[in-house]
Amino acid sequence: MEKGFRLAGTLKEFLTDLGSLKDNNHRFIVWQNDEKGKKHIANGHYHLHEQNKDTVAIHTKLDKSISFTTNEPIYIFEEVKGILFKGQFDFCVNNVLKINAENKVFLKEKRKLKRFYFHYTPVSAQIIFEDKRVEVNLHDINHKGYAFYIPPKSSGKYKSGDNLVLSKIHGIDLPKALIGSIVHCSERKLTKKRGGHTSVLVGVELVESSKLLEEVAKSL
Repeated sequence: MEKGFRLAGTLKEFLTDLGSLKDNNHRFIVWQNDEKGKKHIANGHYHLHEQNKDTVAIHTKLDKSISFTTNEPIYIFEEVKGILFKGQFDFCVNNVLKINAENKVFLKEKRKLKRFYFHYTPVSAQIIFEDKRVEVNLHDINHKGYAFYIPPKSSGKYKSGDNLVLSKIHGIDLPKALIGSIVHCSERKLTKKRGGHTSVLVGVELVESSKLLEEVAKSL
């Protein structure tokens, strides 16, 4: 499902953007493979969503009647913003489809190099810098490198060309520590979800590219 897309964040944090579609021209492409592998496709548009304590349900108004199975995932793609998500069938009445959505949202990747971004949910990492273990929050990762935030007061310690080691992501010990070097340090204004203050984004390029980072990102 992730091919050609980058991870945007949890669905709950993305519902504000999803709700904004209601007053704008947009189109959903809805599809499901049945138990025999046949693909059922319909067009539609965002209708509303319901958010409970542990689940998020999304209602889509379909342009035509379509049959769904209860044990196969349903995929929805919004063309303008390039939003892709999936969920499990709940009901479809009067061409209004309700699915219980998973908590991952994907955005269409416009870069040649696929990246996984963590805009909404903080993802921690442990790096080894100057023989010290430091906990940081990731901004994004791909198989060639990653970027993380540091407080402005610490920015003087990190300089372009400095070497560091990535040893852990979100509590997951990497089977092989990944060596890289800093390629840039730039100030960024964080979202309210991350505190709203100005921070410094440090970009790191790995000495050897690693597909492991992408696989770890998919599991988060």
